[in-house]
Amino acid sequence: MRGRAQVKTILAGAVLAALTAACAPRVTTDAEGVTMGAGPDRTGAPEAPAFDRSVPPEIGPPPAMKVPAFHRFELSNGLPVVLVEQHELPLVTVE
Repeated sequence: MRGRAQVKTILAGAVLAALTAACAPRVTTDAEGVTMGAGPDRTGAPEAPAFDRSVPPEIGPPPAMKVPAFHRFELSNGLPVVLVEQHELPLVTVE
């Protein structure tokens, strides 16, 4: 049987190999160990934005508003009722 330290060393080597394979362009191994690269090359000039942020955007058309049909009536005790039927959302609101 192998000892815990030996198993940990084998697992660490397997993880290192998997990470090195997955991140090959950014990971280098030297005499001191593993060195992570700085990531993608950012030496070039920054890309120009797709639009000019100094100018406010154009105002679009107002959104369409659909008001549901409602029924207004009064109960025999004088309580006014406004009924809006929406069968997609079964809720009752009492105010």
